[in-house]
Amino acid sequence: MNLQTTFLLSFLSLILACGQENLGELKLSSGKVVIDSLEWYEMDNIARSHPVRELGTFVGKVVLPKGLTRANESRCTGFLISQNILMTNHHCIPTALDARGVSVLFTGLDGNQETIDCSTFVGNNQQLDFALLKCEGAPGEIYGVAKLATQIPKEGDKIFVIQQNCDFYLKGPCDPTQKISLGLVKKVEDEIFHDADTLGGSSGSPVFNQDTKKVVGLHHAGWGANYYGRGVINLAVPMKKIVSHMDRFFSSVEVGGEASALEPNNSPELAVKIEIGQEISHQKIATRGDIDFYKLKILFEGSVTIQLDLNHRDGDLDLFLLDSSKKVIFHSQGTEDIELINEVLKAGEFFVAVVGHKGAMGDYKLNTL
Repeated sequence: MNLQTTFLLSFLSLILACGQENLGELKLSSGKVVIDSLEWYEMDNIARSHPVRELGTFVGKVVLPKGLTRANESRCTGFLISQNILMTNHHCIPTALDARGVSVLFTGLDGNQETIDCSTFVGNNQQLDFALLKCEGAPGEIYGVAKLATQIPKEGDKIFVIQQNCDFYLKGPCDPTQKISLGLVKKVEDEIFHDADTLGGSSGSPVFNQDTKKVVGLHHAGWGANYYGRGVINLAVPMKKIVSHMDRFFSSVEVGGEASALEPNNSPELAVKIEIGQEISHQKIATRGDIDFYKLKILFEGSVTIQLDLNHRDGDLDLFLLDSSKKVIFHSQGTEDIELINEVLKAGEFFVAVVGHKGAMGDYKLNTL
């Protein structure tokens, strides 16, 4: 189900377009840039009940300690893509040696902070500028995990970046805190060009689509940075490219992203069309509050069976059938590995919904017979 975007939309009008087209002649900076005036907002100033706060819990400050590969302590941003796997930039963790001693600071909705050891190197890719680290325990069970998009965003899409930073260019030494900056996708080529404000330390931040709340890009660079971190445009690696690479080379990493190109289908308006006799496999309720909708058209009155296969120990998922007015008419909410609806239905249009019970997440397969 789509989260409310009231807060984000109310501030979107503050974001200014960069108005620059000749990007090829500008200097690329891994420091990221502020476009025009700095416009980001403290996450602590947003009500804890607001949906965007939950998205911020799985975004943390990546602490890169002084050591063999660094003369001084440094930092980046990273975010959980599974129960114990964190994604950040390759230029933050260029080698396995650079992962030594790395920890990540997470902040819960209650404001309590926890530093977790994430020093186990999983792998990286320089071209796509991403790195994967394994964290101790299962912090995703506490802080949640990002839902990764497998579709390239379009020019004009509304986005926001959640990052750990402060304006050290103008304020000098400062303590980075979680910020949210809003913007638009300005251009899409090999990279996503966007105008949400960032600075050095924002490397590895997730770029979210405002409507779906899925991570569409991995922020990593900016064009035209000056001595004060101000520039023209920011860049993110499309998440679709990263997910495709991970499917091939890091298939053992189970991410909290889309299981297929059927996403987004988290509202009746975005429901995926299915028909009798169809099997939909390798699907996932990947985040708390996610709902997957399917539109089922019945041509003739008769007995219809809708079966949901799951592993109940991994996550308790429930099955609902709605009529064309989106009213629930049947449901299956058991405690076994199969949820089943078998009813005589008249010809017409119906919606099938798969829901995590009390925020549960898990994989599933859907059959219509």
